[in-house]
Amino acid sequence: MHRIGFRTAGFAWWGIEKTLRALREVGYRSVELCLEHPETQPADMTPARCGELAALLRELDLGLSSVSYHGDGRPWEERAENSLLAVEVAERMECPVLVINTMRREPGREEAQTRAALELAHRLLGHSRRQVILAFEPEPGLVISSVDDMLAFTARLGSLPGGKRGTAPSEAEVARVAVNLDIGHAHITEPSAVAAIEQLRDTIAHVHIEDIAGKVHKHLVPGEGEIDFAGARGALDRIGYRGDYTVDMFALGDDPLLTAQQCFAAMQRWFG
Repeated sequence: MHRIGFRTAGFAWWGIEKTLRALREVGYRSVELCLEHPETQPADMTPARCGELAALLRELDLGLSSVSYHGDGRPWEERAENSLLAVEVAERMECPVLVINTMRREPGREEAQTRAALELAHRLLGHSRRQVILAFEPEPGLVISSVDDMLAFTARLGSLPGGKRGTAPSEAEVARVAVNLDIGHAHITEPSAVAAIEQLRDTIAHVHIEDIAGKVHKHLVPGEGEIDFAGARGALDRIGYRGDYTVDMFALGDDPLLTAQQCFAAMQRWFG
């Protein structure tokens, strides 16, 4: 059964426990635990802390659809090391999906940046002991920004030399590299979100939802932009997607709870 979820990153000024309780009261059934939140930084997510939050999620009957770490703006090596910690967090909390992205594309350095992202994927696959799915998120302006970028990335993953691991990933490991499809991002970079869903099909492990107007990368409450959510939901149903629908609103303003409530009410129309 699909659940409607919300990312915790937008509640940066709230305590994480208060955030989880508030989202459950609104009606959300799952969350994406974002490791950019001040109280859930990767290095602070010790086994004990993971256990505390997992217990709270069980108490609230609130599912954990994914753990995510982006670290936008930080040096790549720091982001890579934090991504390794993020895999451990996902394992400790028995979460099946880790959502990550790539660095901002720099003209003339695309190949070196792509190889760095491939190397990170290798390291993460070797570091994960519980078969966590690595869901890369295509995002406008990043090394993996489009459907074509994502498909090219996965095609290269099994052939790149092993780097720090010493061996290339096996076919089974490559199969654990998937897509976090952000519907808004796809609306910007592709002919339509429906087209992106049909191209990526079985590689979609997790879905982010927000609206977009005029192909401008600004996340809006669903219904405030121009995305065909009915068409996107139909396409996701046709490919057999069984995961959660997670609202991705990172700029929630002075009243984040009100925005979360507005998003939940809007989501009922297409994803309830």
